[in-house]
Amino acid sequence: MLFLPLREIEKINSKGAIMKKYTQETMKAILAASDKARRAGIQVQLNLNMADLKGVNLENANLKNSDFESANLENADLRCANLQNADLRCANLKGANLKGADLRCAILQNADLRWVNLKGADLRCTNLKGANLEGANLDFSCLPLWCGSLSVVWDERLIFQVAYHLADMLKSTGMEVPESIKDMANQSHVIKKHDKDEF
Repeated sequence: MLFLPLREIEKINSKGAIMKKYTQETMKAILAASDKARRAGIQVQLNLNMADLKGVNLENANLKNSDFESANLENADLRCANLQNADLRCANLKGANLKGADLRCAILQNADLRWVNLKGADLRCTNLKGANLEGANLDFSCLPLWCGSLSVVWDERLIFQVAYHLADMLKSTGMEVPESIKDMANQSHVIKKHDKDEF
């Protein structure tokens, strides 16, 4: 297995640990080297734990199996990135764009996902335990319904969206929708945004 990348610039983060700072040019070189290795049949794992990748463009990047534990990916562009099996524990992804990203089986435990765009993201088997999803956009994404999605920090918008889908499931199976679920569901943004009926 090939482990990439090399260090570039080191700095101290707010918790006193050393973070490695990567520029856009360095990341392009790292991704090109890893893609070349993959094409040669070499299994690649990028070691980017504690990396400072704030605002870096990683759109469409193949980051499968990469280690981003405690990395700073705030406002990073990860649209349509392959992050299958990636370790993003305790990573700062605040404001990142993960629209259409493949996050199947990724570990996002205790990650900061506030204001993240996860529209259309594939979150099957993703471990979101303890993640903060306040303000996140989960429209058209696949939310995991297993123990790995317990203890997630949600905001009202997401709760109302899930309540709307729950009310629809209950109604379509002929079950009565409890008033408390209706109340939450009828506050969901999906009603106006997608011209849906209230319950």
